[in-house]
Amino acid sequence: MDDLKKEEPGSGAGTDDRAVSEGDNNYKFIKQTIRKKPVDKKKWILRIVWTVVFGVGFGIIAAFVFAASAPAAARILGLEVENKRIVLTTGDELTPTPVPEKVAVSDVSAGSSVSSVSSSSQAISTSGLPVTGQELGDQDQGQNQEGTEEDASAAKSLTLDDIRQLYGDMIASSREVQCAIVQVTGITNEMDYFRQNYENRQQVSGLIIARNNNLLYILTQQSVVDNVQSIQITFFDGTTADGALLSRDAATGFAVVTVDSVSVSPTTDSRITTAPLGSSYLVSQADPVLALGSPMGYGDTISCGVVTSMGNTAEASDREYNLITTDIIGSTSGSGVLVNIYGKVVGIISQNFKMGDTGTVTALAISDISGLLETLTNHDPIPYAGITGQAVTQDISERTGIPEGELVTAVDEDSPAMLAGIKEYDVITEVNGKTIRSVSDYTDIVSASAENETLNIKAMRKGAEGYAEVDFTVTVKVR
Repeated sequence: MDDLKKEEPGSGAGTDDRAVSEGDNNYKFIKQTIRKKPVDKKKWILRIVWTVVFGVGFGIIAAFVFAASAPAAARILGLEVENKRIVLTTGDELTPTPVPEKVAVSDVSAGSSVSSVSSSSQAISTSGLPVTGQELGDQDQGQNQEGTEEDASAAKSLTLDDIRQLYGDMIASSREVQCAIVQVTGITNEMDYFRQNYENRQQVSGLIIARNNNLLYILTQQSVVDNVQSIQITFFDGTTADGALLSRDAATGFAVVTVDSVSVSPTTDSRITTAPLGSSYLVSQADPVLALGSPMGYGDTISCGVVTSMGNTAEASDREYNLITTDIIGSTSGSGVLVNIYGKVVGIISQNFKMGDTGTVTALAISDISGLLETLTNHDPIPYAGITGQAVTQDISERTGIPEGELVTAVDEDSPAMLAGIKEYDVITEVNGKTIRSVSDYTDIVSASAENETLNIKAMRKGAEGYAEVDFTVTVKVR
């Protein structure tokens, strides 16, 4: 049977060394070691850096694109764009440079090398001898005479060209304000006796006081833009755009109108400026000023004059403002601004406040109304109690017997003050525990109040036996 066994495949002489006998469990293979490829740290760092750079760049580009397209997209979709709060900057932080005081003899110490000559000390002549009072007087008189002759010579040398140049420089300094002045027209459709429709147009000057999110904020007179069908704004170059009433204040007669700068031509928009506001605290009598806008009642007017008074005040409901009076001829229908020689707005001409029938330009001091303008521009509510008053100083109190405080001269009809029982000729002496000595003491408290906040007011009311203290509780409203 063994001879009949078939030879199995692979059992011939051609079998190499890799062949193994049956039952042999030892196998031999090619040995290889598999290792992970080492990390290229430099390459990974470069990848991370480039990823960050591209990410930041993409983010910056996306932010600019979003900022540029968001307002337009909001207008197309009819969505409201949230404006940033507007803060008006005035020149009140600027103070005049103090004049060095003369050094008095009593202020100099015994060991000091500083000396000064007072009126009681002797002057020393060039010869080293004391100068008598008569000689000193002659010297002063001679110096004054020389100074007068020099002033007269300088006055004679002043030519018409010099005067023309002087006025030209003043007007040139106001160029920035001129580009911020606009004409505001309120248009109302009315019907005459023949039942024919016509447009009634009223026009005053306006002032661009702020710009925010493509909106221009224009200060103007409430009487022209209230209860009208449309408002038209005419810019300095004659181009026009539609305006919309934002807010108003009945006490001062001011209103703020907005214009979408997209509706303004790019050429005009590039030249439009916001008015630079100055400080009325630095204005004094005899300071030269310019009246721009419509001081005479018609537009595109520039008048030059000087400040005649800074001591007058105007009382309004819960407010008191300083007035700047000038010798510039004006009109009761006039409007516009007062500008100093440095091109800064120092006063706003208001139709609600005039100094009698003098026919001269009177303006509200910009430093007193800057807070109100900021409130109107941001469309914030205005706290309201309804009291108009005048200050009773200590001197007035001693001469008249009226208690010191704020004398109520008027109470608005249906106002919180009237509902609380306050009457004309009451004297407010205390509000929420704070003593009132001036109108500003009272207005500061009211201005800082919120809607429905309670004011505990103490006042003196005159009766048959003299003044007696009366307490009131006033609930602040807003308008």
